[in-house]
Amino acid sequence: MIAVKPSLADTIPAELQSRKQWVNWKLESRGGDKPTKVPYQPNGRKASTTNKATWSTYDAATQATGFDGIGFVFSPDDSYVGIDLDKCRNAATGVVEPWATEIVNSLATYVEVSPSGTGLHLIAKGELPCDGTGKKVDFAGGKVEAYSHGRYFCTTGNVTGLELKPVAERTTELNAFWAKTFGGSPSVTAEPASDAEACWARLEKMPDAVSGDRGHDRMLAVNCEILRHGISGEEAWALIHRFNEEKCDPPWSQTELEHKWKSANEKVLRGREFGVLSATASNGGPFSLGLIRWSDFQKDETPQQYLIPGLVAEAEHFVIGGRTKGLKTNTALDMMISLASGQPFFGHFPVAGPCPVAFISGESGRKSLQRRAATMASVRGAEISDDNFFIGFDLPKLSITAHLDAIQKAIEELGIKLLCVDPAYLATLTSGNADKASNQFAMGLILEPFGKIGTATGCTMALVHHARKASRAEQFQPMTREDLSQSGFDAWMRQWLLLSRRSAFRNGVHELHMEAGGSAGHFGQWAVTVDEGDDLRGRQWAVTVVEADQARANALQAAQDAKAERLALDISIVRSVLDTGRNEPLSKTAIREKTTFNSVRLAGVLAAMLANGELEDADYCVGGHKPKPGGYRLSTRLGVVA
Repeated sequence: MIAVKPSLADTIPAELQSRKQWVNWKLESRGGDKPTKVPYQPNGRKASTTNKATWSTYDAATQATGFDGIGFVFSPDDSYVGIDLDKCRNAATGVVEPWATEIVNSLATYVEVSPSGTGLHLIAKGELPCDGTGKKVDFAGGKVEAYSHGRYFCTTGNVTGLELKPVAERTTELNAFWAKTFGGSPSVTAEPASDAEACWARLEKMPDAVSGDRGHDRMLAVNCEILRHGISGEEAWALIHRFNEEKCDPPWSQTELEHKWKSANEKVLRGREFGVLSATASNGGPFSLGLIRWSDFQKDETPQQYLIPGLVAEAEHFVIGGRTKGLKTNTALDMMISLASGQPFFGHFPVAGPCPVAFISGESGRKSLQRRAATMASVRGAEISDDNFFIGFDLPKLSITAHLDAIQKAIEELGIKLLCVDPAYLATLTSGNADKASNQFAMGLILEPFGKIGTATGCTMALVHHARKASRAEQFQPMTREDLSQSGFDAWMRQWLLLSRRSAFRNGVHELHMEAGGSAGHFGQWAVTVDEGDDLRGRQWAVTVVEADQARANALQAAQDAKAERLALDISIVRSVLDTGRNEPLSKTAIREKTTFNSVRLAGVLAAMLANGELEDADYCVGGHKPKPGGYRLSTRLGVVA
């Protein structure tokens, strides 16, 4: 049941209303005892508490329909903290438990009734004395949670029975509250050893596993991280339970945790057995199939979201492939700029909205990319926030665990929604594994951990990859997935964008075939023309996109028009040869000699002229001899010759 709310504008502090940190939410079942409050954007797409690009204004959130309520997101960029007191209020009478009243009085800041009516939400300004997102604990028969970022509060504006106060600065009071509430709370299980504490420091910085916001994937990533640190047995379970209690909303059941642990063992250990991951930890633990039950399999089912509708699906492994000089890098750069600014990709394909992206280049020079990017943004009139576009030139090696960790850390800290590495062959191959380039299974195990980062974070992991060299007969034909070089990429990718030339490069103009598709069900083919300009005309970035069917129809029509134009010219030449004033018939040989046409060309012209009545059969004479059949003259029936 959703609490009845009075006028929100009269109770929710204006300083919160003024911030673009609002979401909508719906109650959705995840198969447990109680439904989960899943955050959404007003446009119906899922929102994330770690991606500010999915947050909205207060007005947009309150005017949206089809949701159960609105919520305020706590950000690392603000000074707000939230205190959630659960099971502390009688929903029928409004009576608040003494322990909760004591906390409310000690903090003396804005407080409202939670949607269920059985809890209270407090919002204050200050800092929590912890390194992570926050913490939660059972307390005095209820539950207390405190967060500074990475979470949101379902906001009701319901202050029934409470004193309405502004959001107050309470750093000193928050320290005292923290010490009393969390400082002496016992651990859920035995204290981890020192190696486990080092692992916990890493886990604390990982995203919370919130149901409805890829919680299953994030909990799996936590288990994999524990294994990568070489921790197993009781120490591992101590970390799992600790993360489950402090950073999962709602906490997973023991059965669900065991499923995740089994799946993590399968994924991490299998990669080490093939020797393609440079792991520092021991294998440990037995092999497991990681089987899950039907109910677990069906949890958190959400519709597929798109970064570029119909072209690039969200959180699906992505390859931008192309032949030599197929504009792969420039296409990827255009896509990055489009997503960062919210402008249509190639000026043609609308994006879902602006979002943070990262482009890591190990082949194109910094100055060259800088010039190209500046031209693309200028032509588009694109305004790009510093929080939405990131570029780097230190190419990671995807077979090295430390490099994968750095990638995941950047994605989590910056909220990256699409990370693109260019080129793939330099990122996947090292002196130690170059011989595995043709081994599909080995390459798959190099690519898999990179893709799993996207699964855990909700980021689309993209690789720019080249195709095998085309034969002369293939050079202007559309590229297929089978044309990608090296093994494993076709099996790894869940979506693709393929580029190949339609014609040779000329005067700064590229004519390309482009195909996009993926397992999400999207597919399309287009003819793309890119005019980059040249030194004489100046550099530019003018892109024209036409559906492939329409492009083929246009090409066919152009060819037919050209053929008709050439035939009309040929007819005029033949007419001038025959129009001698006396309209004397000429043989085919004489006409061919005078026009210099070859036999096939002349036969086509004569047939067309006979068909439209401009020409008629006639006997011809050579040197005063007897007339012979097989000659031609301009038609007298239609008045072509007077």
